[in-house]
Amino acid sequence: MKILIVENEIYLAQSIALKLNDAGYVCEVANEFKDIKNKYYDVILLSTNIENFIKVIQNHKNSVILLLVSYVSSDTVSMPIEAGAYDYIQKPFMIEELIRKINYFYNYNKLKSQNIALSGYIKSIIDSKIHAAKKMVFPTLIKTNKQILADSYVFNYAFSHNINIHFTDLSSSFNLNNLLVGDRDIRYFTNFQVLKGSKLEQILKLSKGQNFIFHTNGNADIEGFNIIELEDNENTLALGEILTVDDYIKNVILNWQKSYSDTELSKKIGISRKSLWEKRRKYGINKK
Repeated sequence: MKILIVENEIYLAQSIALKLNDAGYVCEVANEFKDIKNKYYDVILLSTNIENFIKVIQNHKNSVILLLVSYVSSDTVSMPIEAGAYDYIQKPFMIEELIRKINYFYNYNKLKSQNIALSGYIKSIIDSKIHAAKKMVFPTLIKTNKQILADSYVFNYAFSHNINIHFTDLSSSFNLNNLLVGDRDIRYFTNFQVLKGSKLEQILKLSKGQNFIFHTNGNADIEGFNIIELEDNENTLALGEILTVDDYIKNVILNWQKSYSDTELSKKIGISRKSLWEKRRKYGINKK
């Protein structure tokens, strides 16, 4: 972890750097604004005694910035936190408390970045055309042969209602004590069809009154569960699904003809434009 210490009290800056280096961190020191190098730091320890300290916050939006303050006021704490700093620590302080704050906010920032990336990825692969109910009745069992359809239904519901979502694959090991969620959360389970015997009984018992959503590719009807059946969308290609050559070409045409011209699409498929037109007639596909 790379840490920049911006502190005009040279002895204090060197003392902090020495102790953090001993704790395994890589530290650089800047005693004033002009000494700061134009590069990325994981964490910046920023003294509010230096000039232009607000500019440091504005110039390093992706770094965790912790304020080193001599006294607490609107100028030293409230205003810089509003500008983007994460927290503050008041001088004098124990190095153990500073390290605790560094680790906490560094991990928080890392998880926040990962969550943004994963949310963006999920939104890019789920089918936005699949709209979930405005209000879900729990517990719910979604029945469909293609998990991507259930995934799209559940995540679209969570995104549209700003609900936290927890995920459990029932084909993997799990602890029953860790499955409960809050009133504003849902837990989404996949592979419900693998549950048998006592495990199935335990899950069914636990589900009563819980915001649980299950996906199954089986035909189970569970008493007390809200059942949702999603019809397979022939335009949706499941991960790992093997198609015939004809079905593959049909799928590509349906999904990509709006994104490419006929010339580009035929080249990507490896057929002529004339063959592309013939395929459309064969499959009954109209280009809108």
